[in-house]
Amino acid sequence: MTPHTDPSPTPAQLLRGAAVHIDTHGWHQGCRYEMHAELNPTPPACAAGALCIATYGSALADLIRRPEPTEAQWRALGEVYRFFACHLLGTDPGYRGDPGELLDVYEEIIGTWNDHDGRTAAQVTTALREAADEWDRLHPCRGAA
Repeated sequence: MTPHTDPSPTPAQLLRGAAVHIDTHGWHQGCRYEMHAELNPTPPACAAGALCIATYGSALADLIRRPEPTEAQWRALGEVYRFFACHLLGTDPGYRGDPGELLDVYEEIIGTWNDHDGRTAAQVTTALREAADEWDRLHPCRGAA
């Protein structure tokens, strides 16, 4: 078997990065980032916001588009949003449609789940890590993160 050599991060790496962000900088409910996030490149974030930070490198790239996310980053975000939303819903994580086609729908699914009354940061980081493990199981040639 030939090892995967694509330098772009896998959804598993982005999911784990989002969990680390929440562990390190805090978790948020109600919107992607805590108020005044435009002043902080790494604010407390919801699951969707933490995935944006893991993908783009900071909240600033998401909020004020500096630096402007690349096409590859946008597609990576669509892919990780799709996979995590499918994981949360228990639907087919192997769905291979265009990752950007339903980006807003996937973000809404993630946001609604994140903002559920009684949800905890530990539940969010556990779900992110479980989804990362699921990605690795389903894509053994892409390599574990």
